[in-house]
Amino acid sequence: MKTPDGRLLWVGKNHGSVPDEEEGIHCYEIHNNHTFTKISTVVHASDYENTFCEPHCLALDEKHFLCLIRVQGDCFTVYQSESHDGGISWSDPVNLGVDGSPPHLLSCSNGLLVSAYGKRTEPFGISAMVSDDSGKSWHTELPLVRDCPDPDLGYPCSVELDDSSIFTVYYAKPAPGEVPGIQYVRWSIT
Repeated sequence: MKTPDGRLLWVGKNHGSVPDEEEGIHCYEIHNNHTFTKISTVVHASDYENTFCEPHCLALDEKHFLCLIRVQGDCFTVYQSESHDGGISWSDPVNLGVDGSPPHLLSCSNGLLVSAYGKRTEPFGISAMVSDDSGKSWHTELPLVRDCPDPDLGYPCSVELDDSSIFTVYYAKPAPGEVPGIQYVRWSIT
């Protein structure tokens, strides 16, 4: 993510590119010379029984960052962590109780935050959650798509269009037995 003060940060799980003695979700600053510096750990994997992976972060201002994280194991949901000091420290992750994952965050021009995610229990599809208070609370389970044939779906990504509608792309099977493909839904918050 690019922060309002121009920094480029990456929040994610190390998959072997650098040694990671303390597995978890980390925050790195990426420099102009293509080097990076670890500035913090968002989640220590050893603190939880479930797997934390595939986070998505958004800078709400220069110091306030919001991170939603896919969590799986005895659940399949989204946890939230926040930094109020520019990524130096993070709050303990909180379970949002969402039925699905992974999340994708979007800050809309009207001040709302939107997160689309894959719903992998019946009815299968794509859902969204909306926050009107910078992530302090979420209105969850707004169904966007409910006609997917099975749970092989997800990874949505949303953008706001000029007319304030939201365009969300995701992958799913168009029909039972077919291979998954890229699909989309255009929707509005009413």
